[in-house]
Amino acid sequence: MTSIRDPGRADVALAGTVTLVDQQTQQMFGTTFTIKNYTIDVNGQARRGGDDVPMPSAATLNYDARYRDRLDEKARQVAASVVESVREYWKKK
Repeated sequence: MTSIRDPGRADVALAGTVTLVDQQTQQMFGTTFTIKNYTIDVNGQARRGGDDVPMPSAATLNYDARYRDRLDEKARQVAASVVESVREYWKKK
């Protein structure tokens, strides 16, 4: 599987949607935390033939914006899962 920078040349088109589900403000340890809960959903479609490319189930993310490490880690996990899904699709083709 090769990586390309021009989306027009891609064999699989990906679309990601991040949705804010809930937001809560909590006082813990003398500090105010605003915890946001998101869902991350990715869809894929093969450009030739229009086949749907199976993607992982929607992921959830809960974090306070001051602590981006959770966001960064979840982004890596979702990206790795998407890459694995595309690889599996191509193995079956």
